[in-house]
Amino acid sequence: MDSASTGRDGRFRFSLPPDTSALYLLSARHHGIEYFSTPLDRTRPGGTGTVTLVVHDTSSTVPVGVSARHVVIPREGEGGVRDVLDLVLLANAGRRTRVAPDSQGWSWAGPLPPRSEGLELGESDVSPDAATRRGDSVIVSAPISPGEKRLAFQYHLPGGRQNIEIPVGAQPVDLSVLLEEPGGTVSAPGLALADSQLIEGRAFRRWSGEVPAHATVRVVLPGTAFDAQPILAGMVAVLALALLAAAWRLLPRRQV
Repeated sequence: MDSASTGRDGRFRFSLPPDTSALYLLSARHHGIEYFSTPLDRTRPGGTGTVTLVVHDTSSTVPVGVSARHVVIPREGEGGVRDVLDLVLLANAGRRTRVAPDSQGWSWAGPLPPRSEGLELGESDVSPDAATRRGDSVIVSAPISPGEKRLAFQYHLPGGRQNIEIPVGAQPVDLSVLLEEPGGTVSAPGLALADSQLIEGRAFRRWSGEVPAHATVRVVLPGTAFDAQPILAGMVAVLALALLAAAWRLLPRRQV
């Protein structure tokens, strides 16, 4: 580990050991926020190269939207509880990093289904302690730099519920809802039944489309309980990677 100060023009220089098996990253702190480079290319002839590390000014008002959202609703698990997986792509289309205005504020907040319980963060682009539940909302306190960030979290729906309402939020969103139980239905403005998906040997029907702002997705579940295992932690990770990778390929690239 080494450190250096930039010149007035922002340039810097490092001398690295001639070890091509080592992995090197650069980081820079600007306005209290750490920014990281991609791994350095150590295979260049002559062992020299350039890297650009972009930092941003901060703002507590720059908007952060949702590029895509995927909600995965499995069969009932033990005690009738459903462990719902919610995957979100946050998008900061501006040129400033969004930060919370104060210690009680947030950089992004999204609605959760009423009467859902708990919140567990999966593999995401923010640290586990940067996302918490506050009432029926998920609150992110981490800085959100320009570009897109993945957010994967899980919450619980108590047993005995046959109707689920999923609020969309203040902006329209490209939404997919995957439902494992064959007798259930999903409805919302802009949603349509699409192809089914097989994930870890489990079949899910999928509804997808662009849902308008402030809409509510209504899920009606069959009245008969199913004896099925809950989603395991490993499956949560697989779903997060697969669905978010698919969404990433479909999203238009933004110039920032």
